[in-house]
Order: sequence, then C-alpha cells, then structure tokens
Amino acid sequence: MHIIMILILVGQIQRGDLLFKNMNYEGAMQAYTQALNSGKRGVYYRLSRLLCNMGDAESDKNIKKSYYMKALYYANMAISEDSLGYEGFLWKAASLGDIALFKGGKQKIKYAFEIKRNVLTAISLNKNCALCFFILGEYNREAATLNPILKSFAKALFGKIPEGTLDSSYIYDSIAVNLDSASIQFHLGLARTLIKLKDTKDAAVHLRKAISLPVFYKKDYNLKEEAKKLLKKTG
Repeated sequence: MHIIMILILVGQIQRGDLLFKNMNYEGAMQAYTQALNSGKRGVYYRLSRLLCNMGDAESDKNIKKSYYMKALYYANMAISEDSLGYEGFLWKAASLGDIALFKGGKQKIKYAFEIKRNVLTAISLNKNCALCFFILGEYNREAATLNPILKSFAKALFGKIPEGTLDSSYIYDSIAVNLDSASIQFHLGLARTLIKLKDTKDAAVHLRKAISLPVFYKKDYNLKEEAKKLLKKTG
C-alpha cells in the first residue's frame, strides 16, 4: 500500500512514527504537534526524540542548538507526564549530551553528572534500551579521557569527578551493539572506544560494519563518512 494511503488510515501518533521512520522529520513534527494539541499521551518523548534527530542532521550551529534545547524541554515534559517511563529519562540524557557539545569544559562536567543520572534511571526502567547503554558508553569514554585540569576543577566544585573507564565504555558499547546490531551509531561508538584501547584491528571490523549498514536516520550519512575517515586512519 502506498505510504500516503497508510498515513490516511493510521492515527496521529502512528502517522508521526511512520513519517519519522521514513526520515520525513518535518511531516513527523506536524503529526506529533497535532497529536499533542489533541491531548494524546506519549507525544512528549517522541517530540524530544525527533528534535534530537533534527539537530543531528542540521548544519547551522544556532539552529542545531535550538533543536536540542527544545528536545530537553519535551524530555522534561515526558518525565512529568510519566515518571515510570524510560523514554523521558533517555531523551533527557541524549539532549543534555547534545547541548553539552556547545559548552566549555567546566560546564560539560556539570552536564556529565546529569547525563549519567538520567541514563541510569532509564536503564533501571528498561534494561533492553540499546541507546541507553550507548550513551553510558559515551559517558565512560569521555570521563576516562578527561584532562587533569578539568578533573581538578570537578573535584573542587562538586567534590567528585565523573567516574568512567575505557573498559566500562567497551562493555556498554558492546551491550548496545548486541541489543541493536543494525545501528551505525553503535558500531561507530564501539570503534571509537576500541581505538582508545589501541585495538585498531577490532575497531576496523566495526567501522566496516558501520559503513555497510543501511541508513535509518539522516545523521547516519554523516556517521558513515566519519567511519570511513577513521578506517583510513586505523588502516
């Protein structure tokens, strides 16, 4: 059945999900907004997810940041709507991680603690959340490679430093890949950690896998290009 006919037959949220899956982010935004205006539940985290992906695909830094800020707003709304649903905490962690990219080193430390707290809450609510483990893997890799100056700052300001190891990053990235082996992002994340661990042979395996996988999100095109560049460096 043609996609237009399907869209006519399904509800607003389902229509938004289908448009999102087909990378029609503008159409998905319209559908989700209609569902939200109709008072339907389960829309907030979907809007946060959508806005994170729109930000990932955007080249203009100011627009990108605005998408991430809106994603954080909707993630907080999702948590308020359903404090037992993992999705709000997941997308809060994801949006915080995206916003942190625009912050200086000292502010990133503050965000790091919030990211970890929210992603651990999400995992406690859904132990099969692949993206949750990927985010935790990213957190551990960043914490493990934090420079000494920022570690001293974190200790002085917060009384602790973000804790993380490359071995933990490898474990969490591996869990993410095992839960969703079709994700370009997860294979690339595992490859980045393996490179830090000086295991370029296994890193190359995951980079080639990332390059070979089909695209599911607009950001995947950029991730594939990054995988190609890393593969050339690793040999």
